[in-house]
Amino acid sequence: MKIGIQSMGTVSCEPGENLVQEFKKIKDAGFDAVDFNFEVFVDSRTQYMSDGSCFFDKPIEELVTFFAPYKEACIASGLEFSQGHAMFGEYPETENELSQFIKVQKNVIMIAGDMGIPYLVIHPLNLRRKYEKDTEIKKNLEYFTELAPAAKEAGVVICLENLFTWENGRVFTGACTDENETVFYMKELNSKFQGQFGFCLDTGHANLMRKNLREYINIIGDYLKILHIHENDGVRDLHAMPFTYVSNWGNPSLSDWDGVIDGLVDIGYDGTLNFETGPMFFALPKRLHDPARKFMYETGAYLRDEIKSRI
Repeated sequence: MKIGIQSMGTVSCEPGENLVQEFKKIKDAGFDAVDFNFEVFVDSRTQYMSDGSCFFDKPIEELVTFFAPYKEACIASGLEFSQGHAMFGEYPETENELSQFIKVQKNVIMIAGDMGIPYLVIHPLNLRRKYEKDTEIKKNLEYFTELAPAAKEAGVVICLENLFTWENGRVFTGACTDENETVFYMKELNSKFQGQFGFCLDTGHANLMRKNLREYINIIGDYLKILHIHENDGVRDLHAMPFTYVSNWGNPSLSDWDGVIDGLVDIGYDGTLNFETGPMFFALPKRLHDPARKFMYETGAYLRDEIKSRI
């Protein structure tokens, strides 16, 4: 079982950086794999615009050339891409904006395929604060149906993710918060595009929504392909390291990590244990980045070893 971490927080999106050196920091910490963050290359305000301001609204050949050094640096560092993350944001306001967003998402899918990224997280459209749930589901099925042919051509599996909504300082249910809704999406989409869709469990989002993690994992079953492992205080989506938040001194972690471990054992999960904890590096002094990555790897090794011991 491999251990991975997202590129955000380590690998620069600025051209001219020493990419091999940056990927090597991940390898030196002990990691085997990288979750590549495409979303950091685009301003979410421009991703719906067709005026050329969106980074991904370029000829695909130009984009593939731009990202080739990232692929080469990852391989040179002895790492592999276990997964990637596409753009996300608010629902486009017009049909033209939606068409443009689908266009650039297809470009991201094609780039991911060229980079050898097997799984790409694409958020479902989170619309239930604006529409009825049935309308949200209908629009999401249409959205992913548009993206499926590009994913098949690129050899990439699209992974939906469990989301939440945020309003007036409070969290509410979002697309795929409910595990049975998630299974519905998986069955519906894969009935048309066999094996083209999977699921990414975000442990932090599940914790915000007070989900029973072992139960969630068991219901998702074989549809679970990848993970976003991180921790929070049960109120905000903080993307911190596991085991760092408690309800009171001396209490167990707020997130049910035993439930995660047992759930992964139950379904025979053998994919990458991937940390989505890049944002925590924005708060850390540079001197602490390397030790933090190493400690994060050791946390992944602990989770891996606990899974193996319970099989």
